[in-house]
Amino acid sequence: MEIREFLLQVGVRRSICSEPDPNPESPPNNPPPQRCCKTGVLLIGCISRFWTKYMKVDPVWLQEVRGHLITAATLTATMAYQSILSPPGGFWQDTKRRQYAASPAPSPSSGNSDLISDEHIAGHAILANNDGNTFAKYLVLNTIVLIASLSTIVLAMTGFPTHNKLLTWLLIFSVYITIICMVEAYALTITLVAPEIWSKYKLPSDIFDGLSIGWTGVFAFVLVLHSCRFLVWLGIKLVKLVKACYRCCGPTPRAAHNITTDQVNPVAGNHRCMGNFC
Repeated sequence: MEIREFLLQVGVRRSICSEPDPNPESPPNNPPPQRCCKTGVLLIGCISRFWTKYMKVDPVWLQEVRGHLITAATLTATMAYQSILSPPGGFWQDTKRRQYAASPAPSPSSGNSDLISDEHIAGHAILANNDGNTFAKYLVLNTIVLIASLSTIVLAMTGFPTHNKLLTWLLIFSVYITIICMVEAYALTITLVAPEIWSKYKLPSDIFDGLSIGWTGVFAFVLVLHSCRFLVWLGIKLVKLVKACYRCCGPTPRAAHNITTDQVNPVAGNHRCMGNFC
């Protein structure tokens, strides 16, 4: 009894934890987690781990290969420039206006003849007269290679920091575009200079077209992956920028609570800037 009285004097109460609660509180009415949400989170996590392990650009690697990229881009630019100066078949060396009969020569008594005018100008490409559509594609591909190579040289020589995602993506994009257009230009050149190779070796053009499409598809897949990474980074930056602008333009609840009457401009109706609160 003395111990009980001593404990009561110091304010000890009887524990009621062991006694059952006649009215237990019901658990919070929270819906169970959806299985689809778990699946989505797991899928995003797997994609993120795969991307970080296999597709992340190493800034150290980019710093090491920057000089090699300049050398390779210089060679590809020279090749594209030379392809325009020396196209397959060469150029016409003279200017002529010729007429030849497309059908057997008519009799002089008929008075009219079925003639075709054939002319060429010195300095023009021979393939432009023979196959203008294919030669136009050849010029477009080599022009893209030249522009992409020069862009690679400019980006690599600017000395931008390797953590700059925008310029890194532009550098990778220009390199991939250069390689893809080089392959397409090479395939087109084969069809221009050796169109009879398919009939001689019995190689259907579908095989060559399939190889070209497959090669382009591989590079396009890698380019899309890098583009997705860049777009995700750009989206995160835009969200942060919007939040920062909202914080700067609109007053926070804490700032509105700390504003006093003498800090309000009665004319404009806006509070003055209070340092960290704005």
